[in-house]
Amino acid sequence: MAIENNRYIRIQGEAVCAVEEVVHNRTTLPEWLAAIRKLEPTTLTTPVLPEGCALFAQKGTEQLVIINQPAGVKKVIWRTAGYRDMEQRAKTRWQLAVPPHVFLLVFRGEALKSSHLYFVPVPITSEKDTVYRTGLANIYGRNEGEIPTAICTGSIRLDVKASLASRCQQFITSFWETEFNDDIHADINPRSQYYIFSKDTPKQFVNLNAWEKATTDEPDFLTKMDWPFKPLCTVSQILNERWKV
Repeated sequence: MAIENNRYIRIQGEAVCAVEEVVHNRTTLPEWLAAIRKLEPTTLTTPVLPEGCALFAQKGTEQLVIINQPAGVKKVIWRTAGYRDMEQRAKTRWQLAVPPHVFLLVFRGEALKSSHLYFVPVPITSEKDTVYRTGLANIYGRNEGEIPTAICTGSIRLDVKASLASRCQQFITSFWETEFNDDIHADINPRSQYYIFSKDTPKQFVNLNAWEKATTDEPDFLTKMDWPFKPLCTVSQILNERWKV
């Protein structure tokens, strides 16, 4: 039994067609992807995917890629205005430990449409997994219930002639080389709607100086403390609610 009948006019060149479309079944994108994966032989053809790719989805001319990245110490350029101490205010280069994280990139055709970054306690393996806020700058703020959180990409430019995998890697490399131009103080204020922690602010994140010191003293300190970051949403919510991110 049909669950939906759609009638519309389709124009192809000089031909005008009256079309009646019958929908027999409806499901969500994650459920459809899961069903496709179970088919043998696989019927979904994808481009060469980047290393660490956890999920690839395509809708029309848009492609969405979620890429796992390992924990590590990142050397970043971060210009801050949040310090009263002029010596710290003048400091621009920092070494900061970051936990495992994922980039979510959406391409329209060959061009990058939007880009997003989340922290995760472990690599993403399922649409049911949760992504978390980050303490990094160049990430747009958001209100509760609005997902996902976009990256301000500044002057990042990608080679549209490169493969999807190459463009993804180009973006990730370029992101860490950009100049962050915000301060984390707004995000570590518990009264802020963008507060990044689930509970009280850990001492390692009270400011950039503390973050770098904790990194220098113990580069893997994040693995030895309770996961501090506030959850944002599940991957499934991004796919279902914000495909066009």
